[in-house]
Amino acid sequence: MDLFQILILACVQAFTEWLPVSSSGHLAIIQNLFNIKDAISFDVFLHLASVLALIVFLRRDIIEIIRKRNFRLILFIVLASIPAAIFGFLVKDYVEQAFSSLMFIAFGLIITSIALFSTKFINKDEKLTWKRSLFIGLFQAIAIFPGISRSGFTLFGGLLAGLNREKAFKFSLLMAIPVILGASLLKFSNFVFDINFIMGFLICSLLSYLALTVFSKIVIKNRIYYLGYYCMLLALLILALLFIKS
Repeated sequence: MDLFQILILACVQAFTEWLPVSSSGHLAIIQNLFNIKDAISFDVFLHLASVLALIVFLRRDIIEIIRKRNFRLILFIVLASIPAAIFGFLVKDYVEQAFSSLMFIAFGLIITSIALFSTKFINKDEKLTWKRSLFIGLFQAIAIFPGISRSGFTLFGGLLAGLNREKAFKFSLLMAIPVILGASLLKFSNFVFDINFIMGFLICSLLSYLALTVFSKIVIKNRIYYLGYYCMLLALLILALLFIKS
């Protein structure tokens, strides 16, 4: 990849990893458009940059969890990560094939848009339990497929489980840390360093933090469903282009 492609992918990853519009779907679309092959090393780098931004964004929450020794919440985060780990192992080959299918990505975006539209009508305030943690973890497992937003789908799962918007948002972000780190480490054997990656890493980290700030305000104002329109329009655009080409 040249520097221009690296910067494009870094910007796309930064905004789409945390805004609920599917980073995997957008990266796959960009890689298809620019005919980028074997971008696994850079994908690992970008995801590590996104996690770094997330840890900085949640620094107060993480310090509070450690200070109060909130092992209960840590257990819930671990439980929520189990479905994605098992499901990811079982369907790994299918997921890799899905990344090369724009049709699959389009349908994934439609699923995401429906989930985002639904958030407008869900508003409860229950306590987080181990059963609810596992339930939300199932949504994270499904979001392994490209086009289905991990942040959007787990937030939707949290709201369905009965959490209020703030609790669902924070738990969705916290449970992302072990899953993204774990997935990145599994791919690390394929890692090949490129000096241009440093520029992409820095840009992705900074813009990821900005995206998290924007996302938090959208959640607080209950405007998540607006992004559902974007996902639906993008999906329809992809389907239209595929229809024209066929």
